[in-house]
Amino acid sequence: MFDIIGKRRFFYLFSLLITIPGLIAIAAGPLTDGKAGLQFSIDYTGGTVWEIQFEGQTPSTADVKEVLAQNDLPDSVVAITGAGDNQRVLIRTEQIGLSPDPTPSPSPSPSSSASASPSASASQSGGPSPSASASGSASTSPSPSASPS
Repeated sequence: MFDIIGKRRFFYLFSLLITIPGLIAIAAGPLTDGKAGLQFSIDYTGGTVWEIQFEGQTPSTADVKEVLAQNDLPDSVVAITGAGDNQRVLIRTEQIGLSPDPTPSPSPSPSSSASASPSASASQSGGPSPSASASGSASTSPSPSASPS
């Protein structure tokens, strides 16, 4: 039988040899501003990703970077992916084009009554809700329920 308990110090050392470099790699990313260590993807860093396939010849990364720099995106990362006729340009930039919707402000409506108060309605964008997918044949009036006797 293999004596695992007797060799525990060896297994502790082996575990530390794997764990310590892993922790250094995790800590090196934030300490070096992302230049070393784990490279976080767009999901963690935020930003915009474009994957563009051109008809004909794919432009070089230098050409794409030049156009992006002219449009105030000098820190963009450009890469060519794929091979042959299936080449695509992958562009990663800071977050662009997603400004929040302006919030409507209430405006008082002219009224002849002194007790009338202005009201406002606001809209909120979001995904589909369960009520939006209800069928048109659904009744909006409450259905009668049987009472216990």
